[in-house]
Amino acid sequence: MNITNIKLNGKYQPQLDMANRLGYEYEPNLPRAMSRHLESFSLSEIDALVKCGNSLSFVQAYAGMGWVLAATNNKFRQKYYPRSSYEEAISKGSAFLQLMAVKESLVGITAEEVAGVVACGLTDLLVAPRLEYAVETCGMGGDRGWGTKAVKTINASTLSAVVMASLGITALKHGSYGNTTRIGSTDVPVCFGANICSNSRQQIADLIAKVGFWYSDAHAVKTLHYLSHLLMIETINHIVGPMTTPISADTQLYKVMGVNHFVHPQVIAQAYALLHREGLLNVGRATIVCGLSASRQISRAQINNPRVVKDLAFLDEVSPHSTLLSVAEGGRFLGNFVVDTADFGVTVRESKIQVPNSTEALMEANRQAITGENKDLADYLAANAGLALWTYYRGDLEFSHLPEYVRQCQEAIYSGRAYAKLMEYVEATRREKINMFV
Repeated sequence: MNITNIKLNGKYQPQLDMANRLGYEYEPNLPRAMSRHLESFSLSEIDALVKCGNSLSFVQAYAGMGWVLAATNNKFRQKYYPRSSYEEAISKGSAFLQLMAVKESLVGITAEEVAGVVACGLTDLLVAPRLEYAVETCGMGGDRGWGTKAVKTINASTLSAVVMASLGITALKHGSYGNTTRIGSTDVPVCFGANICSNSRQQIADLIAKVGFWYSDAHAVKTLHYLSHLLMIETINHIVGPMTTPISADTQLYKVMGVNHFVHPQVIAQAYALLHREGLLNVGRATIVCGLSASRQISRAQINNPRVVKDLAFLDEVSPHSTLLSVAEGGRFLGNFVVDTADFGVTVRESKIQVPNSTEALMEANRQAITGENKDLADYLAANAGLALWTYYRGDLEFSHLPEYVRQCQEAIYSGRAYAKLMEYVEATRREKINMFV
């Protein structure tokens, strides 16, 4: 039995094949307390609550997301919705995704709602390596950037994970192809020559043990994104996807995640704290990032205001101006902070990190950043990677050590270690023969 009935276009066929391979060994397994959430509320009740101006509880959001997995994941539907047809699941899952997408854009989505949909989404993971710890860097693709799709910047989160691995820190990167950019997360390792699809859990475990780095494409390790492809509209999967990293619940996670202008980073940080308290994730530290534009200075009194984020969100990574950070550690939300580029100990000039939005230009910029050939791009990468290193070391919240962490990342880049790690990963994946037997 295939893991999903939904068909994607040919570009995703290797990922779909990998998902089906992993699906042979996959069994959805919810604790009874969690599975009861699926039965707690009907979709009509959830719909009425939201349309009457209410927000959903953790349990209600969990129940709604269950219909999405029932639509995309055949094993999940057969086990937890045995009396529901595929057609019913498609209809109800689509309705829930659209309902929450409208709520997010017009009213805003709460930490409880985010935690609920993510908690259910974690059940969809077809593979979840058990590690002592892992650093993961990602974003929502929320780079309004320079008000045009013609200009982007380097794939900072993807390259930052490689820099972490070059420092001897187990690092993961989870993502997909580009949406508004010609080069998305998945395109980066592929364009450098890597094979991102694996045959088995053991192959993935061996890769992580050998290289200390693993790139996982969202369409290869879970199915929940497939419904958005079928609908061909924007849903809340830009939140659920980055937060459903393929690792075990007991792996200590150090996370750096960028947000778009629809969600205040505090919402995501608080959701991570809630997921930790529920025992669904083991959060070492989560640093949620919103790069702000230069159009207006943000005061300390304004950093909790969602309207400010909606107006000033600029990049889903470190900004060349100021950056709003929301931090959670374990089950605690630690607060919101604003850092300027001076706090990183480097100079980031906005004009120097702009790259034409073409495949060739973006990949060349990525190469120049990871090799240190272009100082402006390399230092911008080091600033983003330094924030990941700060998150991993869980130092003070005054950012006094941040310049030292950035310096360590600069050394890894300029010495060639970061690029060597990327090539080590590429070579390790290319040696693995992938049998497309599904």
